[in-house]
Amino acid sequence: LSARHHIYPIRHRHVDEYHRFYRGTGVIQPMIRYDEADALLYDHYAPGLSGDVRFYLEEAMQAGPPVLEIGCGTGQILISIAEAGIEIIGVDPAPAMLSLARNKVVRLSSEIRSRINLIDGDMQTFALAQRFPLIIVTYRTFMHLLTQAAQEKALNNIRKHLTPDGRLIFNIFDPRHDIIAKEEHKS
Repeated sequence: LSARHHIYPIRHRHVDEYHRFYRGTGVIQPMIRYDEADALLYDHYAPGLSGDVRFYLEEAMQAGPPVLEIGCGTGQILISIAEAGIEIIGVDPAPAMLSLARNKVVRLSSEIRSRINLIDGDMQTFALAQRFPLIIVTYRTFMHLLTQAAQEKALNNIRKHLTPDGRLIFNIFDPRHDIIAKEEHKS
């Protein structure tokens, strides 16, 4: 993926809650999971990055099935991979996001539906009885892990689910501190 950054004009209330907790107490709080209202708007305010669907689809085709998407959300990437004929499992900790994904999946043909399995789970603790040649963590989902300990726990858990030659592809961004500092002074 390119290093282009998208700045969305909508300030999500979870960001405001995080800043209130973090800046007020000095303690990093865990991500508050998407509720039903957030999930309903997610596809509109988080459309992804230009070319990301094509990128993940090409990687999935190269790796072969099954693919695991951690933080599958409403299924934007997951469905595209299944439509290309690849078995995929999606894991997400937010029931509201999984509900929307399931509503999308149910409208697909039975052939495509048979390639999709959605599971409620957290990237630090999910446990599946299979290994994957490709695990993807899209849309900067990994950045919801706010501590090094949480990141290490997730990476160790992910490693347990990779085949010996398996690959992990995850999307993050390198924040520009000058922009963040400007935003902080506006508050």
